[in-house]
Amino acid sequence: MNSSTKSATPTPDDDNQGPLSFEKVWRMFKETDRKFQETDRIFKETAEQVKETSRRLTRMERQFTSMWGRLVESLVEGDLIRLLNERGIEVERTQQRVSGRKKDINFEFDIIAVTGDEIVVVEVKTTLKSEDIRHFVSKLEHVREWLHEFH
Repeated sequence: MNSSTKSATPTPDDDNQGPLSFEKVWRMFKETDRKFQETDRIFKETAEQVKETSRRLTRMERQFTSMWGRLVESLVEGDLIRLLNERGIEVERTQQRVSGRKKDINFEFDIIAVTGDEIVVVEVKTTLKSEDIRHFVSKLEHVREWLHEFH
């Protein structure tokens, strides 16, 4: 067989190291194992990087949500006195983020509008869900107990 008629399909002994032997197979197996280990290491590193990226995104999302919530609360508070006055409720002052702890219960109210002898409690939500309403109503049941300074 001359070089022009030689088969294009490689054979096990095309690497000029002779016929396929146990040692060759063993070396190929070890090399394959090494490559699998390297791939596994890279996969683990990538998985850890994805976890860290996910943690960072979660932190950033919380920070954004918190800042967005504060912005919306500020916008609501800025117009709250006018809105309440238009409805005949004379507001003396407002307070944002009124929070505290009574009887091992933490509480927070987004905005309190003080009218003299009454208060208006405002909860600000960018996306309102029915669970938010239930939670707000349950907080309102404790307002007199938690905010006795406004009585």
